[in-house]
Amino acid sequence: MIIFYCAIIIAFTFVICYVTANKQSNSILKSALNPFYFVLLLNIFFILDFYYLLIYQDVSLFEYQFVVSPVDIENALVKYAVFLTVICIVIVAFQLKTVPRKVDDLVTLNSKTTVILFKGTVLFVVLMLIPKAGLFYQMVAGDISRQVLFSSNQILHIAFSLIIPSFALFAAYNWQYKKKLLLALTITLFFTFVTGSRGNLLLIAIIFAVLYIRTVKIVPAYFLFLAIPFVAILLLSTRYFFRESFRYESIFDFIDDKGGVGEVFFNTAEISMAEVLVTVDIFKSDLERYPFESFIGGLMFPIPRAIAEFKPLGSGGVLTEYLSPMRWELTRSEVVTTGFGDLLMQFGFIGAVAALLLMTFFWVKAVVKIVRMGTGNLVIFLPFLMWWAYMFLRADIFNAFSSIWSFCIVLLGAKILMKKGLK
Repeated sequence: MIIFYCAIIIAFTFVICYVTANKQSNSILKSALNPFYFVLLLNIFFILDFYYLLIYQDVSLFEYQFVVSPVDIENALVKYAVFLTVICIVIVAFQLKTVPRKVDDLVTLNSKTTVILFKGTVLFVVLMLIPKAGLFYQMVAGDISRQVLFSSNQILHIAFSLIIPSFALFAAYNWQYKKKLLLALTITLFFTFVTGSRGNLLLIAIIFAVLYIRTVKIVPAYFLFLAIPFVAILLLSTRYFFRESFRYESIFDFIDDKGGVGEVFFNTAEISMAEVLVTVDIFKSDLERYPFESFIGGLMFPIPRAIAEFKPLGSGGVLTEYLSPMRWELTRSEVVTTGFGDLLMQFGFIGAVAALLLMTFFWVKAVVKIVRMGTGNLVIFLPFLMWWAYMFLRADIFNAFSSIWSFCIVLLGAKILMKKGLK
C-alpha cells in the first residue's frame, strides 16, 4: 500500500511538471533533461528497490548479511514515503508559482579563459600525479582501491575532481569548435576511465545532454524513459569491466550468477537505497552521529585528515566502519547511506524531514533560477545541480561536497583569470 502511494505521488508530480513545462518557452523544462524528471526517475528506482526488498527480505552490504522483518522494512518505507512527499510538494509548489523570466548570467566568461583554465587543470593533475605515480599505478592495476588512494592523498583527489567542472566550462564556451571539444573530451574521458569513476561518466553525459539541448534542439520528455535501457546497459557494462571482470569470464556469467538483470540492480549493492535505509533505521541508535556532522565534514573536505584528525567521517564511512571495520580499514570502500539515511543519522526522523524540506527548497529555487536564463550558464550550472541531487539521493552529503568544492574552485579560478585581463 505504501509503495502504491509512493508511485501515485511520483506520477502526480510528473504530470504537474509536464503540464506546466509545456506552457513555458524554456527548452530545458520541456525536455528530457528537466531536473525534476531526473529526481523523480531516481526515486522510481528506489521504489523498485523497496519492492525487491519486501520480496527477498535479505540485506547484503559487503560481507554483512542479515534477514530483516517485514515490519522493519515497512517502518523504513514509511519514512521514505514522507521524505518523497516533502520533495514532491516542494517541486509542485515551485512549478505552480513560477513564471518564465530571464535574469542576468551568474557568470560571464569567454573562450580564451576556459581554454587556459582547462589546460591549467590538466597540467595541475599531471604535476600532482608525478610524485604519486607508483600508488596510482597500483590503483590502476587493482592492487589498492581508488578510495584508499584518494582518502590518503586528498590533494590528488581534489586535483582529479577539478577536471569535470573545467571541462564543463570549456564545453559551454567552445562547443562550436568541434576539434577542440573532441580533444578536451578525450582527455577528460581518459582520466575518468583510469580512475574507474563510473559516476563521472554519468556527469559527462549530463553535461553533453544539456549542451545539446542548449545549442541544437529540444529532446522530448519521453526520451527520458527511452534512455533507461541504455543507461542500464552502461551501468551493467561499466560495473562488470571496472569491478567484476576478474571474477567472471563474461558479463553474461556475471548476470546469470546474480540471478538476472533485476537482481543485479535491486538485490545487490548496485541500488541499495532500501537496504541501507532499513539498516540505518534499525541501527541508528548505535551509530554515533551528531547534528550537522556531515555538513562540517564536507566543509572540511579539502583538509587532510593527517592535519585535522577531528574531521568527521561521512555517514557512509561511519556505517561501513560499524558493519565491516576490516573492509573499511583496508579499502575505505563505503556502504553509501543515501542522503535520506544521512539526515536520519544526524537529526532523527523529525529533524531529517525539516532538513530535507530546507535543502529541497534551496535546490529547486537554484534550478528554477538557472533554467530561466537560457544561456551558456545552463551548461555550467545545471549538470552540477542535477549531479548534486544524484549524489544526495544515491550517496550522502559528505560525498556531494567533494564535487561542490571542485566546482567552486574551478569557478573561482575562472573569475580570477577574467580579472587578470584574459578577455
